Formats: sequence, structure tokens, C-alpha cells
Amino acid sequence: MESSSPLENKSKPRRRRKPKSICLPFAAEAYQRGLDDHVYCRQYIMELYERFPELFPAALSEGFTFHGFLSSKKQDLIQRRIQLKANDEQYQIRPSFMMPYMIGPTAEVEKALYYRRWGVPFAALPHAFGHTPMYWYRAYVALGRFSLVGTTIKDPDRLPTHLLADEKHTQYFTRAKFEGWTSALAHDMIYPQFITP
Repeated sequence: MESSSPLENKSKPRRRRKPKSICLPFAAEAYQRGLDDHVYCRQYIMELYERFPELFPAALSEGFTFHGFLSSKKQDLIQRRIQLKANDEQYQIRPSFMMPYMIGPTAEVEKALYYRRWGVPFAALPHAFGHTPMYWYRAYVALGRFSLVGTTIKDPDRLPTHLLADEKHTQYFTRAKFEGWTSALAHDMIYPQFITP
């Protein structure tokens, strides 16, 4: 009997996991109605698909079925799931009023992180907004997880021709800095978008 070594059983290379969440603009009342009424939810999703197809997977054009619900214990929120008819892939529908990974309501997190822009330390944020300093640190760091262009613009042909974005890594008084830049050709000027430590 031959024994196989770990070197002989090399696993297949990992494929990059595609995003399985679709973030859609919902008001809280409309979202609850979409959970209760699947006809309304389907109509709303298809209206958004017609207006903003870049937010959806390409295979949605061949239709979808509702595929149950997911429940977030963190936020006491139920999310609908859909399954695409073309390839059987499943996606959860996340409302825009909730942050990714269900860390908190967008309005709550946005207000606290706005103060970070002005240098308010993480230790001061719980005094006004609750939670812990580590919660706010993680929410702040999580903003850098996503490719903003890659998650919103799926088709390169839909990129605006008059806008350019770039990034630069540099040093400022021996500290590493990241500088994001945008340039609008209409004004023929370069504007710094944000600078973070």
C-alpha cells in the first residue's frame, strides 16, 4: 500500500473569490417592504438593473430567483438572497444603509469617521458615538479593503473619459503617507482627494 505524501497531493491553486454581495440603495422602509413583498422587491431590483447595470453581475440579464434569507445577528437585519438562472451563483442583497460586514449603520459610522478626517483620535470617538476605540479603528481600516473602481465599475468601457485617479506613496517627516489624487480634464487642474497616514 502506497502512502501519498503531502507534496504529491498538491491542491489546486486557489481561485480569487468573487464578491457575493450586491449593495443596493434602499431606504429602511422600502427595504422592509421588499422583504415582505417579493413582487415589489423583484420590480425594484430590475428597475435598478436597468438604470445601473454595473452594480450587478452580468448574468443577471438572464433572470434570477429568490433563494431565501440570511440573518445578521450583529445588526438584527434580514437580507434577501438571489440565485442567478444563468450560472446558479447566489448573491445576498445588502441595503446601502448598512456597512459591509454588518459592522453598523452607514449613517452612524459615517459621522464618526468624518471626525477621523480631522485627526480626532480613536480613543475619543466612543465618548460621542459609543462602541470601543478598536471598533472605530477597524471600521476606519476597513475602508481600504475595497477597490472603489473595481466594485462599482464592472465594465471598463463605462469609465468616464474626463476623470483620472491615481495614488502616490510618499514620506512626510519620516512617516509613510498615502495620497489619493483625482484630475478633471474639464478644469485642467489636479486636486488632492484625500491624504491619510
